[in-house]
Amino acid sequence: MATVAGIARSAATDVADAVRRRKRTFSHGNADLPAEDPQILEVVGHVFSGAYIAGAAVERASRAIQAVADSPASEVELTVARAELEVWQVQDRILPLVLEATTALFDALSGGATLRVVGLDRHWRNVRTLGNHNPRVYRTRVVGDYAVNGTLPPAQWRVGVA
Repeated sequence: MATVAGIARSAATDVADAVRRRKRTFSHGNADLPAEDPQILEVVGHVFSGAYIAGAAVERASRAIQAVADSPASEVELTVARAELEVWQVQDRILPLVLEATTALFDALSGGATLRVVGLDRHWRNVRTLGNHNPRVYRTRVVGDYAVNGTLPPAQWRVGVA
């Protein structure tokens, strides 16, 4: 999830840079320059807020992972389970948050932002790809099972025939 948070930060930086450089405004914009348009600035703020929340959540989950390394051998199994639960909760929420932010950034820019050579779509596509490689729907179910029934995550994950 740290990679997803990094993508969010990169997308936020890219949209701010693009708005800052943009000299043309829309015919019904609210300012002479996009960098002064309150609606455009709100979009940029939304993307930056998503990146901030993603980074903060990953930082919090990283403390749970560090707790595994710091725990005595007798507590490692339980500490790993708790860390997995924390990481999966972060994963469940930051994927849609960052997908939304990497979609919203286009609202701050013109149609030219969608050009392949500009490459802003890479942010959304990379987050979507990472999300597909991590079975969020299954992990979220495990989090729910723990919350309701106190069931710890399975000790081993595997791909293939169940």
